[in-house]
This record gives sequence, structure tokens and C-alpha cells, in this order.
Amino acid sequence: MHPVRARIAGNEAGPMLAVFDTCRDFIRTVPVLQHDRMRLEDLDTSAEDHIADETRYACLARLMAPKIAAGPMTAEERWRRDWPKVPPEAVSWRVL
Repeated sequence: MHPVRARIAGNEAGPMLAVFDTCRDFIRTVPVLQHDRMRLEDLDTSAEDHIADETRYACLARLMAPKIAAGPMTAEERWRRDWPKVPPEAVSWRVL
């Protein structure tokens, strides 16, 4: 996952990247950035992308530690983790 997207997604405690209303240049430039037509993994560098670069470098400077599994999950732990993704008809056996 891209380091900035990983920070936005965060972990169990919540997002790990916050943008405050005082970050005017971030708010002004990042939402309107476009992908490069020739290299889809890159930004169009003809636009103002300095804040996006700074954000990416800051996230890369302190990489998130990968989650380490404590051991095999029980069926109950898997159900709790996956419950929001499971369609309601698949959990009709479960009393909520």
C-alpha cells in the first residue's frame, strides 16, 4: 500500500495522518492533483505538487511497522474481524 494511503487508513487506533484547516496549501493543492498520463503511478509534475511530495517524504521517513499476528485466530475472532464485510443473510445464525 502507498505510504500516504496507509497513514490515512491508519491502524486500530484510527487514522495516522491528520490535515488541519491551517494546512491551507495542502487543502488547496492535493485534492486537485492528477495522475501523469504516461506514468499512472506518478503525479503530473506540471501541476503544483510540492506539498504532496513533502507529505510522501514525511510518511516514508517513518514507515509504519507491519502488523505481526500473535498466532492463529479463533473462529470468534475471525467473525468479529469480518462481520461488517459479511452480507446479513450469511450471519442469520448469529444472535446479535
